Amino acid sequence: MQSCLGARPWSEADNPGAVAVVFPDEVSTVTRLANLDWRSLTAELVVVFIGLFAALQLDDWRQDRDLREAETRYLERLREDLQSFLRYSDDLLPFLERNFDAVRHVSDSFIAGRILDDDVRKFEIGLIYVDHLPALFIQRSAYDEMVASGMFARLRSERLKRDIAELYATQAVVDQNFSWWRGSVERLNDVLMNRVHFYSEGGRDTSHAAVINEPVRRVEFDFRQLREDTAIRNGFYWAYDTQSDWVEWTRKLADMTREAIGILDAELAER
Repeated sequence: MQSCLGARPWSEADNPGAVAVVFPDEVSTVTRLANLDWRSLTAELVVVFIGLFAALQLDDWRQDRDLREAETRYLERLREDLQSFLRYSDDLLPFLERNFDAVRHVSDSFIAGRILDDDVRKFEIGLIYVDHLPALFIQRSAYDEMVASGMFARLRSERLKRDIAELYATQAVVDQNFSWWRGSVERLNDVLMNRVHFYSEGGRDTSHAAVINEPVRRVEFDFRQLREDTAIRNGFYWAYDTQSDWVEWTRKLADMTREAIGILDAELAER
């Protein structure tokens, strides 16, 4: 008997009646690989790949379209907010300029020692509206929602983002300092209330009816007493400066808003 170590590989000649065993899996794998139509398989894979790529592209396009539509809706809301403030400020500015001119008239009259140009009505307007500083508020719900949702950061126009952000930042500064500006003229008005008598007469003030629609206001006063009161005389000197600042800030915000609306209109026109 041959040693296992010296055995040679088995062959069919050693045992002619033996049957070679081939496992079915081996036959199946070899046969399938031999019979595969590689060209058709490659074509099918390419079709599947193109289909997946097209589906992804379509999904990206839909997402981009939805984002653009959402941006457009936000920008239209933002434009309406800015347009509303612009209408308000355009109506308000003539009223503020009238009051500023009247307060300056009171201050200059105190310095001159007489009511300049004998314009008593302008002097009265200065006394009545010295503390009238309307708030300058720009509606910001659309802007805040855009910032919170990340929509504002995704806007493609860098100039639009810069100008809108600067507008709201400037308005926030004005709003933060509003109490300080308002405080000095309110204290002056408190002193003034003890020196003059305010009353109304028939009719309405129609010169700036879009801003203020109230009975025509009048005031009884003693010019000498007012001029001799240091708190009132100095108060009007500083009130003149405050009114000037308020006109300037209102005009600045109106100009910034007008420019921002122009950029918004250009952006919306491209959509």
